[in-house]
Amino acid sequence: MKILFVYRHLSSFVKNDLCCLSNRFPVFSLHVSKNLMKTGIRFLVKTPKVDIIFVWLAGYQAVLSVLFAKLFRKKIVVVAGGYDAADEPEIGYGAFRTWYRAAMAIFVFKKADLVLAVSEHTRKELLQRFNRDIHMVYNGVDTNIFVPKGKKERIVLTVAAVNASNLKKKGLETFVQAASYLPNVQFVLAGSYDASIENLRGLAGRNIVFTGRLPFAELLKLYQRSKVYVQASFHESFGVALAEGMACECVPIITRRAALPEVVGGCGYYVNYGDAKELAVTISKAIQDKEKGTKARARVIRLFTLGSRQKQLEKLLSDEVLLKCHFTSQNLNSSDLTTHVNGGK
Repeated sequence: MKILFVYRHLSSFVKNDLCCLSNRFPVFSLHVSKNLMKTGIRFLVKTPKVDIIFVWLAGYQAVLSVLFAKLFRKKIVVVAGGYDAADEPEIGYGAFRTWYRAAMAIFVFKKADLVLAVSEHTRKELLQRFNRDIHMVYNGVDTNIFVPKGKKERIVLTVAAVNASNLKKKGLETFVQAASYLPNVQFVLAGSYDASIENLRGLAGRNIVFTGRLPFAELLKLYQRSKVYVQASFHESFGVALAEGMACECVPIITRRAALPEVVGGCGYYVNYGDAKELAVTISKAIQDKEKGTKARARVIRLFTLGSRQKQLEKLLSDEVLLKCHFTSQNLNSSDLTTHVNGGK
């Protein structure tokens, strides 16, 4: 069985799936650019050679994937990554906030042979709109690379691109404001940034560093040095950076929103969205914690490894499963979800 792997941006989680599938199947990749003529030619050349088109996110790259899959009678698998399933009017986030993005998502999710969600939260978002089988497979991280190393320092880390959308969505303003309550603690925001960084610099004290985009080796060292990882988000479909930090034994602090409790369970601390003072108080506790970092890594190893995701993808993409187009065996029921959220075995 041959797969055409379609993507617009090769984010870390997209690259992980490309590697996972390439370990098991012959895979051709196709980058969808803004040049639709060149992209269309690539589809015409590559689609006849494969059995399945696998695409991340229900944007225009998925619309093209569905059209060419139907034209050549191939199976089409779509991964819902979060934005394409969301509708968050309070922060203006999600594909269903605009008619044309909503139209693309509706077309893709209705026509796909298999829809995968990266969390139970995202699956439920989709089930509110679509009466079809949607399969949940958690994102994974490489726990052989993301490992604890050396002594933890009094560093509080969050990893995110700084842009206008993420200021609210990822709680970056709250993160920066919390630093002012803890002048003796080093805060680090790692990630690329645009002009929106000036909003944060206007709130920042001397104890916060904006690194910009880091090479992977430097980012890994930062995870390993940091004692606490903060994900103060309004919405997260999963939280890959959070899981990477947990794998490096950072103590996680999260909001009680979206899929974040699925990732952390009982291994971390919880705060209310937008409350900088509460976040600062909780960080003070987390810096002194001697257990939750170890428990956080154990949870990632148990639930969120790349190996686990690869096995589930292999099973789903088998000829037998795709031909039936009926996927229920891996979906979490309510009792399973309660176990995951509460950190049970």
